[in-house]
Amino acid sequence: SRDATTGSAALMCWLEGRTNLRFFGNANRTAALEEVVSFLEASLQDARARSYTSHLVLDWPAQPFARGAYTGFFPPGVQSQPSFWEAFVRQEKAAGLFVAGSDYYPGTGNGYMDGAVRSGEAAARAIARRP
Repeated sequence: SRDATTGSAALMCWLEGRTNLRFFGNANRTAALEEVVSFLEASLQDARARSYTSHLVLDWPAQPFARGAYTGFFPPGVQSQPSFWEAFVRQEKAAGLFVAGSDYYPGTGNGYMDGAVRSGEAAARAIARRP
């Protein structure tokens, strides 16, 4: 995304699977970062990938609450169970208890920021409609 007032931009890059293991398994973080920057430069075909001003590395498996993923995961077959799906899509889990967040949004954006925003907006509308 680009900030219209400053011209600054932000780029997010997720490393998954073997690439993630190789990146975080590399004790030399400088070399690992260089590998990512080289990949971005080649992928975007733009040397400006090297002119970043800061970076943030988040190791999801090391996060005590995420423990390895940035989104919810359901094993095969779970979402096809009617009782599960009905409970999943209902935001009011108990009387007056609404749950919102990226992992609780059944539409486009599930597991990501846009799903979190949509879920929060839907919960707010449902709460506002309560007597």
